[in-house]
Amino acid sequence: MKVNGIPYRSLWLDSDGWTVCLIDQTCLPHAFVIARAQSPADMARAIVTMQVRGAPLIGVAGAYGLALALHHDPSDQSLHSSASHRVARTSFQKEH
Repeated sequence: MKVNGIPYRSLWLDSDGWTVCLIDQTCLPHAFVIARAQSPADMARAIVTMQVRGAPLIGVAGAYGLALALHHDPSDQSLHSSASHRVARTSFQKEH
């Protein structure tokens, strides 16, 4: 989309190469707000609070969240324990 003549994508990497910038879709169409995600938790929050919307964009946001998680701790153990924790928590939330 163009804002004041400047083209924007829905998600993009900031100049530091790791911060993910996103157009906060909860503010549209009344305000143009750029949110920043620097951790997997930030990206998860952006998805849950619907700052990013639509299946394709949610998929891309999830991939960026995984990249952020691996950037913070690239060990196999960290990836496995984080994924197991999320699955268990999600299953619990659905049951209750």
